[in-house]
Amino acid sequence: MVFGCFPFDSKSNSEVLYKIITEPHKFPNNIIISKSCIKLLNGLLDKNQHYRIDTNDPLYEEWYNDE
Repeated sequence: MVFGCFPFDSKSNSEVLYKIITEPHKFPNNIIISKSCIKLLNGLLDKNQHYRIDTNDPLYEEWYNDE
């Protein structure tokens, strides 16, 4: 885990699923991470499966090689 918490959290699984479908993901403000990591996470969490990145995406390499 990058942030130490889940992008969607709730007391029940059905609430988590509802949030995943309807709400935008949010990252904590108090943790500093690289821009390439944020781009990677945004790509992985894209709700539209046609725009969501996969493991062959160059964002993986950009994040992995980020200094």
